[in-house]
Amino acid sequence: MSGLLRTFDQQFGAATAARISALISRINALRPRAPGGATSFYLYEMSCCLQVGLLLAALHLCSTSVELFVRAKVALAARHAASGRYVVPRTAGALTYQERLEENRKLKLTELLTHLELAGLFRKDDVALTLDFYNSVRTPLAHGLIQRFAYGKPEATGDGISSTISGLWGFTSQSELENFVEANAISQIETAIGILERNAQFRMIDDG
Repeated sequence: MSGLLRTFDQQFGAATAARISALISRINALRPRAPGGATSFYLYEMSCCLQVGLLLAALHLCSTSVELFVRAKVALAARHAASGRYVVPRTAGALTYQERLEENRKLKLTELLTHLELAGLFRKDDVALTLDFYNSVRTPLAHGLIQRFAYGKPEATGDGISSTISGLWGFTSQSELENFVEANAISQIETAIGILERNAQFRMIDDG
């Protein structure tokens, strides 16, 4: 091997390459609409990874981008509420406390999404979809739980820890993992980007 990275259209078949090309275009269009902060940078890096066919790397960045997007919107809403430029519904009054909602890392994504939904800044039908993506992709990838990422949360049956370990060792083939990522990563990224696209429209115009 030359060691040079090949572009996605050199690595994958026509159908897969077309999906990746469409994703890159969607990500680049989404970046200016992202709610500021690191979200746009992560989206750019994701686009770069897709350009050279690094699907697992792109999925890692995508899973982080979803959380960055949510937290950035919470911070943005808090700034607008504090300045009086944005009126937060009474039911979402806690959004005015940025320290509690954004800087307090103990708050779970569920709570943040609930506040955004109540404030009309996140679509109700996307809340469950976002949490499912977070639990099935973000959490296992962030913590190196490859078996959970591939097979879902292990059932509490069998030999317990020994069955989990044996199952894990059975999934260490590079080609097996590569095939799994190629079969699933694009769909998962498409799902996440769809969530961000649909909810980027709720960004406040003046975020200064």
